[in-house]
Amino acid sequence: MIRHSVFKKMIAIYLIVSVSAMVLLGLLAGILITRMEVEASEAFLREKLGSFRSMATLVDSGEITLAQYKKQLDAMGKAQGYSIYLFPTELGRVQLENLKEKLADKQLLGKLPPNVLDGILAGEDVAYDGRYGSAQVVILAGPVVSGEGKDYSVVLVKSSKEAVTGQTYMLWGLGAAFLVLTAAAAAVLGFAVRKFTRPLVQISRVCEAVAAGDYTQKVDVRSKDETGVIADSVNSMVEKLSHLNTAQKEFTANISHELRTPLTIIRANLQAVREGIIPLEDCQEFLDSALSETKRMGRLVGELIDLTSLDSSSFAIEPEEKDFAQTVNEAASLAKIPCKRKEVMLNTDIGNFTACCDHNRMLQVLANILENAIRHTPQGGEMTLKSYKEKGMLHVEIENTGSHIAQKDMERIFEKQFKGPGSKGNGLGLYLCKAIMEAHGGAIDAENTKKGVKFSLSAPI
Repeated sequence: MIRHSVFKKMIAIYLIVSVSAMVLLGLLAGILITRMEVEASEAFLREKLGSFRSMATLVDSGEITLAQYKKQLDAMGKAQGYSIYLFPTELGRVQLENLKEKLADKQLLGKLPPNVLDGILAGEDVAYDGRYGSAQVVILAGPVVSGEGKDYSVVLVKSSKEAVTGQTYMLWGLGAAFLVLTAAAAAVLGFAVRKFTRPLVQISRVCEAVAAGDYTQKVDVRSKDETGVIADSVNSMVEKLSHLNTAQKEFTANISHELRTPLTIIRANLQAVREGIIPLEDCQEFLDSALSETKRMGRLVGELIDLTSLDSSSFAIEPEEKDFAQTVNEAASLAKIPCKRKEVMLNTDIGNFTACCDHNRMLQVLANILENAIRHTPQGGEMTLKSYKEKGMLHVEIENTGSHIAQKDMERIFEKQFKGPGSKGNGLGLYLCKAIMEAHGGAIDAENTKKGVKFSLSAPI
């Protein structure tokens, strides 16, 4: 059971990133829009302040009165959406407090920073923007007119609340649209991710089945992408494991049979001798048979030990500088008696040279190949054993007359546990021969010839 699926993780990551990006973009957009609105409002008020100062020349020339000037300012402010306050600049703070009672927005001036308020009272040019309640306001002040013996300053106040609120609604609309698009994208992503992770779930289930010993499960994935490649690899692995499992069971059965047969023969011979069933003059023959079976068992156990060493990567050779002709002659001596029994002619051509190799392992290889050659040579046939050195390499060729090896079997004769048609071996001999030659940095090969079959061995001297 998958507790933390990739599907859920990817959807969660996508939603977190999308919402975080939306919030961050919304904040940045809000700040930018507010700043732009403030700058636009300030430019608008500066333009109005310039026009008010131009109108003030009419007061100075006596063309209009100060009251008329105030009335025109109020009318323009109401028409264009901003507030105007006109008062004498020599007012002190106490007088200003009294004046606030007469102002429609009496709280606004009281909330201004002291330095801004002092600048207004001193008749200076002042610009300020900030928060007032839920609105963003822009204040612009400056001297405009002299009349009735006093200097007057005008304070222009414009709220960007409506504009900002409109932009806020727009942002909320964009946010809602973004959320809808995010949900739709999440649905599409979810479908794509689920389709992507489904093969991974199948692969996980197949691996669990294989771990439990079930090699019948397959990953049903037809895509040609990386997931399909992984699925094909898993299916190939399961198939190979199935073959290995079958081969292991067959190997165990074969080895059990190989061990049981000589034990049965030894037990029967010894029991017959002990019970007197066999006459004393015939005991030697039965004892020789029992001894031969013990040698067969010893060779089988040795091969199993070598196989275990190969599988555990602990297989090693012990090179020794020695006369290689002695090793080849010893192998030929071991083959003489079996050849004599089968009336097989063994021809030898053994070169005299030394070689640095594991001579015991080389003897094991030669003995095994000679034994196979004798087994497959017909009665009265012929065998050739030849050794020589060439270009820093030792070479051994063993050829026997008889039938050829089928091409499909020729490609597999050096595989572990492979047994050809009619073979009485355990499928380990040639596999171990190949491993020994490769451990020497050499090679072993087999080919069909006009006479029969030839095995060729080579290794560095």
